[in-house]
Amino acid sequence: MAQQSEAQAQPEVARAQPVAPLVLPDVTNKAHPASPAEPNLGDNSPEAGDKKLEDVLPEINEVARKVGGFKKLADIADTLHGMGK
Repeated sequence: MAQQSEAQAQPEVARAQPVAPLVLPDVTNKAHPASPAEPNLGDNSPEAGDKKLEDVLPEINEVARKVGGFKKLADIADTLHGMGK
């Protein structure tokens, strides 16, 4: 019977020690990335040349189609030009 009581004895359960919580800072110590640079919109000078116009003409045609035609695009351009003064 002595053997039977040894077999029934449960080993002691190992209890893990509690781990202290890790506190992370809310703010990084690195600098924020610089904001993107403003696009260079040009000064509408005649020095841009014909080559520049040829480069952007397909984009102008696409925008005109999206806004309802060249007249509507011209009205938008006039409005934006007036806002810049």
